[in-house]
Amino acid sequence: MALTPFATAADADPAAEAATFQAERATPALIAGIKGAPAAFKAMALAALNIKGGTAVMHLPGGRRIAFGDGPLRAQIVIRDFGCAKRIVKAGDIGFGEAFIAGEWDTPDLAGLLT
Repeated sequence: MALTPFATAADADPAAEAATFQAERATPALIAGIKGAPAAFKAMALAALNIKGGTAVMHLPGGRRIAFGDGPLRAQIVIRDFGCAKRIVKAGDIGFGEAFIAGEWDTPDLAGLLT
């Protein structure tokens, strides 16, 4: 999947941004129904329902996109392997970094994702 950096709120065309980054709004029911996702991933996604101050879009294996949070698009994370969640749940920030190094997830804007 090719990654395209997104525009910031200052230079984005809202209509173009919405068309480019369409995603399903995350809900507990949607998360529970993600086929092939282990319990650790679903727990991590349920925690992401608390994102505030912008929208983060999670690109899942198979192409599905789920939006968390509210407001303008602030970050994207591409999940390449649902196994990243086990590392993250087990080891927190260290697991998050290890999963990134292992290629289990990616982002077009690492600094934007972490802020």
